[in-house]
Amino acid sequence: MIQQTSMMLIILMMMVILLPNLFESKCWQKNTKREANRDQYICRNQLFEPGQKIADPENCDCYYDCNYRQQPCYSCCPNGQVFSSKQNDCVLRSAFQCQNQPLRYRCEGRGLFRNTEHCRKYWDCRNSNVDDEPVEEACPDDYHWDDSKKICRKDSEIPLILRTCNDN
Repeated sequence: MIQQTSMMLIILMMMVILLPNLFESKCWQKNTKREANRDQYICRNQLFEPGQKIADPENCDCYYDCNYRQQPCYSCCPNGQVFSSKQNDCVLRSAFQCQNQPLRYRCEGRGLFRNTEHCRKYWDCRNSNVDDEPVEEACPDDYHWDDSKKICRKDSEIPLILRTCNDN
């Protein structure tokens, strides 16, 4: 009898520990410790109702969904949409005015893609899923991203007519 009670107590304790993890969605983890610490701060220092999402202050496309343990789940809206705190959901980009927040490039497939704002920079989406935020990479000084060959080339090797911009 005591053995059965002990066993039931152990099973009950394991359920308390494991069950919440079964129902939580997998969250995108930030790349750096600083970003992860900031995310924890966002969830712990907000008064929110269950199900309420918190807009990412640096990116209109994304938001935090804090669980009951105040752990952040970082998510982004599909392409063409931004997060609206008022609606607590993703809305069409054309229906929302994004203020003081950069709209970030999103991967449109796997590969390397030209950054249309900077000649030396490109987006690395090789390890990303569609709609993920890519890694921004930069060519060394005196090099320029050649999108047709998907490599950094020395500025002197690229005819001026083929350059897409004049920044460094």
